[in-house]
Amino acid sequence: PPRLAPATAAAWLDAFAAWRRARGLPATLVHWPTLP
Repeated sequence: PPRLAPATAAAWLDAFAAWRRARGLPATLVHWPTLP
């Protein structure tokens, strides 16, 4: 599926941001909508 890679990358970035925040480090994410 063509949208699997962006979804996988977004999930990884969410987990990475959570990992950083758990250690008191800054993390900011911007979730852009998927375009048709």
